[in-house]
Amino acid sequence: GNIRVDQPITSTIATFLSDCILRTPGSCEALDIGANMGAMTSSMLATGAQVTAIEPQTDLSQLVWATACLNGWSERLSMYNNAVTTVQEEAGTLLQLGNKDKAGTWGFRPDGSHQSADADTKSAKKVFIDQVVGSTQSYAVVKIDTDSVDDEVTRSFLAMLDAGKLSVTTFMVEEPSPELCHGMQERHGYSMYITQNPHTGFTPQLQWIQAGLVTQFTVKLKFPSAVTV
Repeated sequence: GNIRVDQPITSTIATFLSDCILRTPGSCEALDIGANMGAMTSSMLATGAQVTAIEPQTDLSQLVWATACLNGWSERLSMYNNAVTTVQEEAGTLLQLGNKDKAGTWGFRPDGSHQSADADTKSAKKVFIDQVVGSTQSYAVVKIDTDSVDDEVTRSFLAMLDAGKLSVTTFMVEEPSPELCHGMQERHGYSMYITQNPHTGFTPQLQWIQAGLVTQFTVKLKFPSAVTV
């Protein structure tokens, strides 16, 4: 795995789900959108959470499932080998995954690249995010890292929060837009933590600074994270 990048995130997930360890296994709900090789999903499952994971690359989704099986967690894992979409009409259509001609277009590979030329399939069916959420009432953690539609998915969750359809204690999103951050803060009382990304050496964009969202770097996590007060 990509340990240098993964470790700060998995540690953060364990912290945010620490209450789950004290509860009956499966009583906490967590969602991993863009599960990749499963490091984050495994961190969620290790706390006793009921986890839904979405990963479009077939071989990587199989790794996630195999890890859950080896650790006796499979009964608490719902695995989608799909790409996610926020457009209902796109459900069932295909997303073309990245390859050596389009390196970086989808997902982190076990060999350290963002290429999927060696994956079992070069495309994945899309699943509508509302279908995944379904009847779930509350998530302890929602992690979003699709390498493509993070803002769209986050915006969809914000709409669900606005409509009172769902409650989420903690969001972990890779570099969400200032607009969405303000929406989380102003309409739902989230606190924002903008932190250093050890993978990219994250430097705040000018619009983050102008929006007043960047003031200090005290919490060493990978993702900006929205946490209820």
